[in-house]
Amino acid sequence: MPDIDLTSLWPGGEEEVLAPTSPHVLTAAETAAVRQAVRAAFPEEWQVTFLGSHAGRTEQGAVAVCGIVTAAQDGASSSYPFRVVSVSPNAGPNPEFRLRQLGRDRNERLGVYVDCNTLGLV
Repeated sequence: MPDIDLTSLWPGGEEEVLAPTSPHVLTAAETAAVRQAVRAAFPEEWQVTFLGSHAGRTEQGAVAVCGIVTAAQDGASSSYPFRVVSVSPNAGPNPEFRLRQLGRDRNERLGVYVDCNTLGLV
């Protein structure tokens, strides 16, 4: 299994309640922040390609994004589903997102899919 830095995941101890989101179109700044949050989980020398994502707004106003990236190192690549959430609602021109889930193996991938499905983002 690749060595991926998951220290950027949300701090533990708080229970997250997932519910369907309302549709949301990411701004250019939000898209850049999402990419930065996901990219930070991989070693710098890896090639990370974003394949697509779906975004929604929670009842609390946060933006949730689910998607898939491929990450390649030395010619070998794998797909990784992810889920990120905005740190604060209505962040304006400088949004910040935190990686909540990254599917590195079969169980983690299933967990990302289940949670993204609950959010209505698959």
